[in-house]
Amino acid sequence: MKFWKRIKSTFGHIPATKEQAENAAGLIAQVLAIRVFGVSALRQGPWRPGKKVWAIAIAGASEIDFSQAQLDEGVTRVTQIVILGTSKIVTPSDIPVTLTGLSILGFRSAKRQLAKDIPPNTKGLKVRSFTFCGGFRITDKA
Repeated sequence: MKFWKRIKSTFGHIPATKEQAENAAGLIAQVLAIRVFGVSALRQGPWRPGKKVWAIAIAGASEIDFSQAQLDEGVTRVTQIVILGTSKIVTPSDIPVTLTGLSILGFRSAKRQLAKDIPPNTKGLKVRSFTFCGGFRITDKA
């Protein structure tokens, strides 16, 4: 309920100040990216993802590109859910990335070096991937 109130209060008017515009941009990046029977490419080029990113692909494909993302200090949590589809996350090679999750009748693969943990006060990605009859890949190359 709070989420929809924030959406309404943020998008009910045009941001008047730079701070309001930055808050609105951060809120947009935290909204779910849902794709059913299609292909979704979330943010290619420079962008600010915020602390939580969700992407859901049902009978479709999803790609999230963090290679030019301007990450905030600390951990950015990415949750990826794939049902009967594929998903790909592109990350920069210079930040630590952890990968957890579950794959049923599908696969998860990492085409880059994964960290065991992310050191405190550093930028990093914690990726949780849940796949059912689908595939998930994390790489540092587009």
